[in-house]
Amino acid sequence: MDVNFIGALAVTQAMLPLLKEAPAGRIVNLSSSLGSLTLNGDPASTYYSQRFIGYNASKAALNMLTIQLSEELHGTGVVVNSVSAGFAKTDLTGYSNMTPEEVHGFPYNTLSQVMNQASL
Repeated sequence: MDVNFIGALAVTQAMLPLLKEAPAGRIVNLSSSLGSLTLNGDPASTYYSQRFIGYNASKAALNMLTIQLSEELHGTGVVVNSVSAGFAKTDLTGYSNMTPEEVHGFPYNTLSQVMNQASL
């Protein structure tokens, strides 16, 4: 929680005055599909059985931060988004043997894409 949510919040709060003055301020949070309430609640999802409670909860909190910031900063020129790097070779994944090409094949969406799909 400290890194994935509290750290992102603290850095954002510290940088916000500068971002608001920038001609094209951007906040991009690095999230994960494991933070999706929809995917974690869907028994048909590959993420449903992944019980990394601390990690999943911290990424869900980061997703909420992204949504709240996006609304709060709407019209200020600061664009807020979230991206998912996909399934990568980390200790969380057991240092999977996936090649960059295989990782690239995993679906990912930016928050804007998800919100656009939800409004269809």
